[in-house]
Amino acid sequence: MGRHKDLIEGKKLIDFFALEDTEINSQTSIVDLKYNEHLSNSAFYQKTLLLIEKLNDLAVDSRSALLLMSQPDDKYKLSDTYWFSAITEGQIKKVIEPLRVNNYIDIDAWYEGQQPTNYATLTEHWEYLVSFFSINNIYLSNLIIQRDYTVFDEE
Repeated sequence: MGRHKDLIEGKKLIDFFALEDTEINSQTSIVDLKYNEHLSNSAFYQKTLLLIEKLNDLAVDSRSALLLMSQPDDKYKLSDTYWFSAITEGQIKKVIEPLRVNNYIDIDAWYEGQQPTNYATLTEHWEYLVSFFSINNIYLSNLIIQRDYTVFDEE
């Protein structure tokens, strides 16, 4: 599980970005998105691309938790009730906290809520990538667990 398949051009991802941003066109590259500040939503795309790169640094336990939390219509896997029953409190810091620190999820509600069950939310950048996978019929596990970034390059 230590290896990954690199993102080369990200053509499929670039095309997806271009659906919403007229400043991104067929000449735009991943390098352009990472370093050109003049694009209208460059900060958003830069943070989105950073999430792809950060997957390399996450332990498999955290990536497995992210996979569960990223499944469509499975709000229960975003709840503290689920995670407190699935892993110990010590593991919460080891498994879930890296997802918060690296901006995949927002768990402020876990700490601030007064309800018996509080829910995390996916950050807007990670949610955007999840929608990319859903629209393009790509298995989340290919990216999250196997870290196969070639799915962004395939046509």
